[in-house]
Amino acid sequence: MGPRMSMDQDLRDCQRLMRGGSKSFFAASRVLPRPMRQSAMALYAFCRVADDAIDLISENDKHVGKLQSEAIQLLNQRLDRIYRSQPMDHPADRAFSRLVHEQALPKSLPLLLFEGFDWDASSKRYETIEALEAYAVRVAGSVGVMMAFLMGVRHPMVLASACEMGMAMQLTNIARDVGEDARAQGRGPAGRHRHPARMNLTAIILCGGRSTRMGRDKSALPFGDETLLSRIVRITGTLADRSIVVGRRDQAHSTAHD
Repeated sequence: MGPRMSMDQDLRDCQRLMRGGSKSFFAASRVLPRPMRQSAMALYAFCRVADDAIDLISENDKHVGKLQSEAIQLLNQRLDRIYRSQPMDHPADRAFSRLVHEQALPKSLPLLLFEGFDWDASSKRYETIEALEAYAVRVAGSVGVMMAFLMGVRHPMVLASACEMGMAMQLTNIARDVGEDARAQGRGPAGRHRHPARMNLTAIILCGGRSTRMGRDKSALPFGDETLLSRIVRITGTLADRSIVVGRRDQAHSTAHD
């Protein structure tokens, strides 16, 4: 098999991996131009393989800590080989190796992601929003910057925005899951155990924007048989014990909710 055929086969294997393991990314990637989609597929396939190397270790295994530590060590060895153009015999490693050399992707970015994996493996707790943001930078912000790199972006301000976008997605995932996790397991996102009956969650809904592009108050936009704000309040009501709507003084008529 020639180099071109081998590269195409690696990309097809990465595509199959993402179709089965990350359906939302696979669907979103289809809007990208073909060359960029292939690069994104290589990036996300390697990230998925790396993540699975840690996550698929059973927490019930009495040696879980040791096994996760060894898995992270192996990931760092795989990354060293990728940057030496001697990747392991795995389609995700080969595809990612071609990507990092084509795009001159700094090694510090995947290393930052691996540091986040290491924090996961050590059951690190995040007692403050600053600590949680530091975690989000590693496990998601790093991927946002890598994604911007393969799109040809190099401006520091744009890369910083890509990092913040990744962080926002990670924090959104945490916010989405926290209510369900707290009630099911009796713990918050920081890993501190609490009795489910004592967990009180408050949702804060921000709707004080000027809505200059819309030309009208977005919170009052109709959404089916209710306003957009009413819908958001109703949905958060299924996750939180109460909702607080924060708006401007002139929005009092549209932000008053029980």
